[in-house]
Amino acid sequence: QSQIAKIADDLVARYGPMIGGAELIKALGYSNGQAFRQAHRSNRLGVRVFNIPARQGKFALTTDVANWLASVSTAG
Repeated sequence: QSQIAKIADDLVARYGPMIGGAELIKALGYSNGQAFRQAHRSNRLGVRVFNIPARQGKFALTTDVANWLASVSTAG
């Protein structure tokens, strides 16, 4: 199983197909919501985030987060 698939399986098992709120902030490595919001305003999140009607906050597809995590872990 590839690194991306393992990360995706782990995250989907934990959060489901979407991840949002504090879990998304933590998964992307931000220390707090303010840092996340600043990165979002500057288009530096690395994953596509979206709103869901009648729900607060930003959400991302869990597989997108897994792909991003795998890409940054091998980039440096």
